[in-house]
Amino acid sequence: MKLKHILIIAILSAIVAMPFLQTKADTQTVTLKYVIPQVTTFSVSFPTGYTDIEFHPSGATFTNEPAAGQSASTSAMTITNTGNVAIKINASLTADLPTGVTEFRLNDTNDYNGGWYWTDANETNVQTIIDSLAMGASQDFWAWSTGSNVPAGTYTSTKLQLVSSAT
Repeated sequence: MKLKHILIIAILSAIVAMPFLQTKADTQTVTLKYVIPQVTTFSVSFPTGYTDIEFHPSGATFTNEPAAGQSASTSAMTITNTGNVAIKINASLTADLPTGVTEFRLNDTNDYNGGWYWTDANETNVQTIIDSLAMGASQDFWAWSTGSNVPAGTYTSTKLQLVSSAT
């Protein structure tokens, strides 16, 4: 047989045999990851008719003055977790207490004693007022203030800064 015939037979045999050749498939497993961002948002509400914690003492000197609108069953402020993870809340005053005001106090119960307080000595200290607040949960806070010779007829204020973080 001639070489040409041998090559033709070999090529035809290879073509006919091709469908019967087995190929080995490669397999890979890929992990699917879902990274959901942590949302640490919260809202703050006050008694009906108020948009802040306010004090309305009857004179320039006052002791343990409760926040306006606050009662045994109504807190001065309610913090609600509106995020998707449990949160921690830290609080601090952003500036000195107003002239003559010597103390601002918060408590998570309607009791002046205990809780967290800021005075001339620790006005800007950061304090943790909530260790862990679950998603959708709320925490009430009652507030009091003490002052001596606070200037009359003037509007004085400072700000309570609340900062959340995931627990």
